[in-house]
Amino acid sequence: MNLSPEQLIGRYHAAMTAADADAFADLYAPDGVHEFPFFNPYGVTRLEGPAQIRDFYRPLWSATDVVLDRVQSTALHRIDSHTDAHTDAHTDTHTDTHTDTHTDTHTDTHTDTATDGTVIDELVSMGRRGPDGRPFRLAGLVILTAREGKIVNVRDYLDLMGLAASENR
Repeated sequence: MNLSPEQLIGRYHAAMTAADADAFADLYAPDGVHEFPFFNPYGVTRLEGPAQIRDFYRPLWSATDVVLDRVQSTALHRIDSHTDAHTDAHTDTHTDTHTDTHTDTHTDTHTDTATDGTVIDELVSMGRRGPDGRPFRLAGLVILTAREGKIVNVRDYLDLMGLAASENR
């Protein structure tokens, strides 16, 4: 199935919420790249291909004391070199992987079924961490580029240092 970048974001959120490294990696093209431009506590800046992405996330998500309850897009912008498109979206993905989406699109040439393109996802992740289940809120921005219904590049700007600092609060 060829997915649009907007549909890929929904599945990306669902895989994150479920901590499903296989479903997450399966969203990527064979030459797909996941980049971390900001410093992160894992020392990783770039993952190449679904196998490397899966091998990174599987132990990370299974060993953490963080439970992700929900990922919410606060704004989703479609950026294509051949269009002038802007999408305001509200997407909630919950741990049961049910997705509720409300989208208002204003564009001249964009079609929702296009499988190639780039979206900028402003998001907030909410969950619990630690043995006492302290709530947390993690802001981030993901720039996702798709080709033929698969992710070819993600630039992942999550505030992981903010999450680490919240442990001391």
